[in-house]
Amino acid sequence: MRWLGWIFFKLVFRLKIEGRHHIPKKGPVLLYSNHRSNWDPPILAVSVPRRVHYMAKAELFRNPLFAAVIRWFGAFPVKRGAADVAAIKQGLQLLRQGKVLIIFPEGHRSRTGTLGKPLPGAAMFATKAEVTAVPVLLTGDFRPFGKVRVRILPPVDVQAMAGNGSGAKTLEEIANLMMEPIRLAMQES
Repeated sequence: MRWLGWIFFKLVFRLKIEGRHHIPKKGPVLLYSNHRSNWDPPILAVSVPRRVHYMAKAELFRNPLFAAVIRWFGAFPVKRGAADVAAIKQGLQLLRQGKVLIIFPEGHRSRTGTLGKPLPGAAMFATKAEVTAVPVLLTGDFRPFGKVRVRILPPVDVQAMAGNGSGAKTLEEIANLMMEPIRLAMQES
């Protein structure tokens, strides 16, 4: 199924993927990305050489057929607007099992393509689960026969970003630091 998804995105969105080698073959990985389109989760799912999981807004699970499709792509529901403890526990459990979790730190799509202020969730997952944190930049025209580029950037050392002792940073500060490679890659594009 992943192969069919990859072919679809390659033909319809002229998908180009760079940097797959930055994703470890084993162990827990937090893949985090800017959020441009509803296509982002399935595009990332077919771009990564491992099975992925990601949070999707609970409203998407109302239609049983659509829910089955996105669950196949690794989605699990999250209630927006407040801390969804069940979704957080599920995400942490997946990471502790050595899996790949995709998260969009902005919490919603950017209609303008500019990078929004990150929520602290990505930083919380990265610090609590002690994972390899890999930033991803999605760019391009998300319309049929446009061009979409997935740039998987080198992993960041979240533990070093967090500091320790009296110099420890808040989750908001860590989240901002985590987004810096994506911000810089955007400027280069």
